[in-house]
Amino acid sequence: MRLFYRTYGIGIPIVALHGLYASRDSWIGPIVNELSHTYQVILVDIRNHGRSPHSQDHSYSLMSEDLLELLDELSIEQAILLGHSMGGKVAMHFSLHYPERVKGLIVEDISPLAYLQNHENVIYHQNIINALKSLPINHFTSRKEAEIALSKAINDVSLNKFLLKNLQRNKDGKLVWRIDLGVLVKNLYRIMENITDEVKPSDIYSLFIRGSLSKYISNEDEVAIKTFFPRSTIKTIQNAGHWTHNEQQSDFLQTVKQYLSLLNSADYQISHSQ
Repeated sequence: MRLFYRTYGIGIPIVALHGLYASRDSWIGPIVNELSHTYQVILVDIRNHGRSPHSQDHSYSLMSEDLLELLDELSIEQAILLGHSMGGKVAMHFSLHYPERVKGLIVEDISPLAYLQNHENVIYHQNIINALKSLPINHFTSRKEAEIALSKAINDVSLNKFLLKNLQRNKDGKLVWRIDLGVLVKNLYRIMENITDEVKPSDIYSLFIRGSLSKYISNEDEVAIKTFFPRSTIKTIQNAGHWTHNEQQSDFLQTVKQYLSLLNSADYQISHSQ
């Protein structure tokens, strides 16, 4: 599948992969502004999100193939992958299956392990999708009306504003979803699945970032991260939840830049030791 993307800056490519319900726009701001001074930052819309095509199939194998197709299209031999949540699992899956195409890996607040059906994170996302599907958007004339209606099901103003960024107007001026809610709810179990089956550990120097207020990376997840990404570092950003790059932008950016500096330093040492 040919994904929609936008590029910023020049240099070593960093491919940024957003989370569930998001789009490439979720990275726009200080992160792109700062990194694009010295890197080529490529913001991607994952399938069934943003301006990328929709498909009835939504799995990490397919999303990795989409990413491989994009790298080939852009003639990128190796890229640094930066992924949040679902995008972080895409980045991990891709790194485990196409390690030769990955220069570095940054994963934000997600585990390589599965979240079981009764796990609170699964229930959380089921409730979100059900709330969005229940909105009679065909009868709304403005995003504000949708926001008021959604607030009756989800009592989180920031989350609601984020979710409703997925509303757009069609050629007839009617509000429609640009994410495929039907496909996402049908494939939610795939989005939450384990990505480490029948794969060898990766020797890619990796950074995992989690929010101190988030429950997406448990002690068990730490063991799995170290098992499948033994050359990884796990950093915790204080006073941040699942969306650490939005909630604590400065600390998140500083952590990423420190990793990139070490990554380049390690590459330099290896290349000069051969």
